[in-house]
Amino acid sequence: NHEKIVEALRKDHGGPKIRGLSELLGHTAAQEALNSLESWTAPEVVSHNSLVGKSYIRKEAKGVVLLISPWNFPFDLTFEPLAPIIAAGNCAVIKPSEVSAHCCALMAELIPKYLDNEAIKVVTGGVPETTALLREKF
Repeated sequence: NHEKIVEALRKDHGGPKIRGLSELLGHTAAQEALNSLESWTAPEVVSHNSLVGKSYIRKEAKGVVLLISPWNFPFDLTFEPLAPIIAAGNCAVIKPSEVSAHCCALMAELIPKYLDNEAIKVVTGGVPETTALLREKF
């Protein structure tokens, strides 16, 4: 799909083909999440004022995270933060920028194809849709 991604980026932003290729670095965030998952999820021992027992901070998923991505680096600034959102056990609602219309349409096509459609949703649209999403509690 890298050809489709480069094509959408060039339609929205112009520039050389290499600019599109630099947007394909989201996999590094996914690899970092895989490498760090054990340390990120490990309970954190904290001190307490008792002679018996132990106290821990146990990290848990927040639930659903709203990810509003900008127009200028649409793929990179969607998938880089998405990797740790998923790694933390959260679901995500992704709102790509309508300013990058071709990239937005391609994300709406590809994300449901490759990611869990029950956990990750893409919402397209403009200011009214973004405003409606911001009214929700995430």
